[in-house]
Amino acid sequence: MTAFTILLEKQMLGAQVAAGAIATVRMVSSGVDSTTRWRKQVPVEAGFGAGTMVDVPVAGVYDIELVTPSGEVLSDQQNVADGEIKRVAFTVGESPHEWLSWQRLSGYVPKKSAYYDQRLWRAPTAVNESLAAHPEIREAVIERNRTMWSKVIASSGHRSSTTNSAFVRMREETRTRYGELKIVPHPLRSKILTTEADARILQWLIEPEVPWTHPDTWPRWGFVTVDQACELATLPMPWTPDGRIEVSFDRGRPDAMAHSTVIVRDPQFAGVLGYLGSGRMDYANLIIQADDYGIIQSLIHDKMMNPLAAAGAAVIAVLATKETVLQRWDPWLDNLTNFFSWMPDGAVVLAHRRLQQAQAEHEFDFARDKFVQAFDRGIPYYVAALSMLSGGLGQFATESKEIEARYQETVALLSMVDPNQPFTVIRLAGKVGHATNG
Repeated sequence: MTAFTILLEKQMLGAQVAAGAIATVRMVSSGVDSTTRWRKQVPVEAGFGAGTMVDVPVAGVYDIELVTPSGEVLSDQQNVADGEIKRVAFTVGESPHEWLSWQRLSGYVPKKSAYYDQRLWRAPTAVNESLAAHPEIREAVIERNRTMWSKVIASSGHRSSTTNSAFVRMREETRTRYGELKIVPHPLRSKILTTEADARILQWLIEPEVPWTHPDTWPRWGFVTVDQACELATLPMPWTPDGRIEVSFDRGRPDAMAHSTVIVRDPQFAGVLGYLGSGRMDYANLIIQADDYGIIQSLIHDKMMNPLAAAGAAVIAVLATKETVLQRWDPWLDNLTNFFSWMPDGAVVLAHRRLQQAQAEHEFDFARDKFVQAFDRGIPYYVAALSMLSGGLGQFATESKEIEARYQETVALLSMVDPNQPFTVIRLAGKVGHATNG
């Protein structure tokens, strides 16, 4: 056997990430046939394990290129002898802190040498208490239905609110000198394990309480108030088997993006979420479809175990599939919609896929009705699902004023959402280090 073992070395993760990057191995030359240009793409491990073994056809010189979820490209050229198994390790640079290791792997924070460049971020200021206490922002975000769209959009200043806010007690909160996180609704179904902070980043590590009982009791949003900024971050719960969630607020991210980021500490799915957030559906799809690692079949088929991960896999599969021919996972999309009415993403994916396949009028009608149903279930967990929902409603917007109204609200919300991460994070008001008007 002639092969490479390829690894993305990353310290302090606390777990071996099964597919933390994508490697492309290309033959440069060999003693057998210099005209052969063999090439293979594979997901590779991240951490400090044995690495991922990649068999090559013959001895020779190979280019090895690694692309991380953040888009960093690492490359090396190696000569492997016949029968040799050569180890090739790459590194993305040291994390600024141990507690930022997962953020570094996902590409949300730079390596340590660049992290402390204060020219990249603003100094902290005191929290705007009046904004943090504003009921139309703080209290109107708890609903899992269509009324939340107008309330969140109105709260951001896009237009005046015409609906009374729904009030809820927010018992779970962790505050630092310059920021706080509040979990809504039903905060007692989760707990904040740790709070970390330096002058640039605040981070909360959240752990759900199990067993899960009813969807209406699950936390849905993290309301983040830091300096003068307010943001609403999706909490992807329940996420099994571990389900620990990081919510971080980075003053170094541009104001055009959300400063809050959401990470799931899932060694199986971390790479998938990273590529989903960076828009690399081809790489994300490569991981979930890979013969020796692919997880799409198990995730969607065993959706009862982790419906949010199944929905993420379905989003990737549908966006990456151009063929209308029936796929093995196609029938499972109906169950993802019907079994989890609390999760809008399932209905979005089903509607998008059936619209892609539609030929007869009743098939187009079915897709339209599913897009409407998805909207009425609330704001999707995944940014890609929100974008799919907006596009789908837009195709049917001329059919009725009701669909047009839904479409306009998705467009408005998309303008408030950070497209550079997998989960929906909504910029509500204010800027880092700046006072707000009023």
